[in-house]
Amino acid sequence: MKLLIADDQASLHTFLDKMVDWLSLGITEIRHAYDSKETLLIIEQFMPDLLILDVQMPFMNGLEMLKQLKQPFRKPKTVILSAYDEFEFAREALHLSVAQYLLKPVDVALLTSAIRELLASIQDEQQAALAHELGRIVQSLSCPAESFEVIGRSFQALQIREYMLLDVDGGQPSAESLIEWISGLEDAIIPVVHRKSPDGYACLLGMTAPVPAMRLEELYRQLSDQWIERFADSQASIGISAVADTPDRLLELYRQSEEAGLQRFYSQEAVNLYKEGYFTTDWRTRELQKYERALPEQVSYGFQSASVSKLVSGLFDHFREKRLHPENVYMLILHYVYITGQALNDSVAGKTEWAGITLDMLKAYRTADRLEHYLQALLHRIADKSETAPLAGETVLQVKHFVDLHYGEDLSLQRIATLFNMDKFQLSRAFKQELHINYWTYVMQARMSKAAEMLVNTEMKNSAIAAATGFGDESHFSRSFKKHFDLSPKQYRQAKTGAEGGS
Repeated sequence: MKLLIADDQASLHTFLDKMVDWLSLGITEIRHAYDSKETLLIIEQFMPDLLILDVQMPFMNGLEMLKQLKQPFRKPKTVILSAYDEFEFAREALHLSVAQYLLKPVDVALLTSAIRELLASIQDEQQAALAHELGRIVQSLSCPAESFEVIGRSFQALQIREYMLLDVDGGQPSAESLIEWISGLEDAIIPVVHRKSPDGYACLLGMTAPVPAMRLEELYRQLSDQWIERFADSQASIGISAVADTPDRLLELYRQSEEAGLQRFYSQEAVNLYKEGYFTTDWRTRELQKYERALPEQVSYGFQSASVSKLVSGLFDHFREKRLHPENVYMLILHYVYITGQALNDSVAGKTEWAGITLDMLKAYRTADRLEHYLQALLHRIADKSETAPLAGETVLQVKHFVDLHYGEDLSLQRIATLFNMDKFQLSRAFKQELHINYWTYVMQARMSKAAEMLVNTEMKNSAIAAATGFGDESHFSRSFKKHFDLSPKQYRQAKTGAEGGS
C-alpha cells in the first residue's frame, strides 16, 4: 500500500516515521508533502491508497484541498489530523467521506488502529474491484484497456506480484467457503472469486510474494488432496493455469484454466495443471468417419448387443489415444446419436430413447469413462428392445435403411433375406405390405436417385456412376436410367447443369 503524509510541520513527519512501523502495517511506499499545492500534485502522480492530512496548511486548508481532487476514484482513504476540536471541521470532513478525524498531538495507538481499519477496507474494496473486472473478462472473453488499468491498480494496492487462474467446475462449494478454503492454503495468497455459472467459478489467486516452483508443486498437491477429500463423490474439478506477473495475460490464463479443467475428461484426476498441446482438435479423420456409417448399419443389422459394445469401445479407445478435445467429442457423440436416431425414426424400439438428447445433457458426463458408459447403456437398451420388437415391420424398416446405405452392393432379394434371417418370399410380402412398393422397385428408385445426384453434383463418367450404383455395365445403367427418367444420363446432366456431360 502507498501512503502520503501531508502536514506543514516537519516535526510531525519525523515523529510518525520514527514511531510507526509502516512496513508491519503493509505500507510499502511513503511520500511527504508540506503544503496543499504539493499535496495535490503528489496525489495525481503518486496515487496513494492512504492520506494522512493536516487541516491547516499553506495555500488552502486540507478540506478545501480534498474538494480540488479532479477524479473521485483517485481520492485516497483519508485520516484528518487537527489541533482544533471544532464541530464544523468534523462535519465537513464527514461530508467529504473522510475516514477518520483525529486530534493532535497524535496518539500513535489510535492512528495505528485507524490505519489498520482503513487498510482492511481498502483490501476489501480492491478485491471487489478485481472480482468485478475478472467477471467482465470471463463473461466477454475480452480485456479492454480500462480493465488493465483497474486490475493493475488493484494488484498494486493488494501487493500482488504474481497470479494464476483456477477454473472450478461442479458447483459444490459456495463462493465464501471457496475463498476461506483457498486462503487457508498459503498466507501469501489472496483469492478473488467470480461465479461464472450456476455450477462454476473463475478464481484468481494473487500471490503477494513470488512462490518458488517447489512450493507451487506442493500447493497443487494440497489443492488436489483437499479437493478430493471434500468432494470425493462428485464430478467437481479444478483446472489450474500457469503463473504470470502482468495483468495483460489474465484472459490467456483464464483460457488455460478452462482447458486444464477439461483435462479431467481423460486424466480422471479432479485437479489438473494446464499442459500446452494436451488435446488434439483433428477430428475429421477417416478413423472417425467409419463410425458415422457403422452405427446406422447396426440399426440395419438389428442391433446385436455384442457388436454395439465392441463398436462403442473402439470409438472411445480412439478418443483416448488421440486425446480429442472434449468439446469435439461431445459434438461427435451428439452427431452419432442424431444419425442413429434418424435410422430409428420409424422404429418403436428406439424412437423414445433418442428424443430430446442435447449437447448439454451429454456434457453432464464430464469424463470419457462416464460418457462411454452412458452411450453403451443407451445403445444396449435399444438393442434389447430391438430384439423383442415385432419381426416383420421392424425388419422391413431395417432393410429399407440398408438399401439406402448400400445402394452400390449386391441387393438381390435372396442375399438380403439371408442377411436378415428371413425367407425371401416372406420379406417380399412384408416389404410390399409395410411400404406399399415392391422390394426391387424400391431398390431401383434408390439407385436412380443416387445416380441422378451424382450426375448433377459430380463430374463422374457414366461408367463410374454405373459401378457406384450397383449396375453391372454402363449400357445396362443407361437403359435403366432412360426408362426411369425418360432422359439419357447425358441429357439429364445437360438439362440440370447445362454441362456437356461425358459418357
